[in-house]
Amino acid sequence: MADIIFLNVHRSLGNIRHDWQSCLGLMSMAAFLEKNGYDARVVNSNYYEIMSNLESNSNRYKGSIVGLYCDFDNVYEVQNISLWVKNNWKIPVIVGGPQSRHLNKSFFEKSKCDVVVRGEGELTIVELVNLYMEGTGNLQEIKGIAYIDGDKVKVNEDQILIENLDMLPFCDEKYIIKDRGDNNFWVCMTGRGCPFS
Repeated sequence: MADIIFLNVHRSLGNIRHDWQSCLGLMSMAAFLEKNGYDARVVNSNYYEIMSNLESNSNRYKGSIVGLYCDFDNVYEVQNISLWVKNNWKIPVIVGGPQSRHLNKSFFEKSKCDVVVRGEGELTIVELVNLYMEGTGNLQEIKGIAYIDGDKVKVNEDQILIENLDMLPFCDEKYIIKDRGDNNFWVCMTGRGCPFS
């Protein structure tokens, strides 16, 4: 079982296959976690397939922690998967991605997620995995997160941006759990962060 499984899940639109997609942000976090002594894997899937797989094949998809990638198009799906994981596996759920800065108290209540990571995730995810796996640190001191504190959403100070990108290991396809064989192409982005800014 991996320490953390990252899920990149969207609805199926037409005949689009999601298992080939690579989410470089999640792969970068998986590589950075490995550099820091943890095992992480990434799953790219459509919503209906992942729900079926989570229910029927939990030994392949369950980690000690689940991380969910959230953008504008999959908020509803992330909310439902988070709720399912919390109700069935009873493990920590971390949500991050470009939509994370706009997730409000209603999202926390409906998803039952533990933490939302706001901004770059590599430094923050290591601190969160240390907290949930080793019991070191506390939510109040981890930069770049939001969480429920009592009946309010607590938003911590922003995490610093990584200036020296050489501190990050290269992404590797080995982090992806694939359902359908090998693919003969790779996604490459030449910038970091939102391509629409």
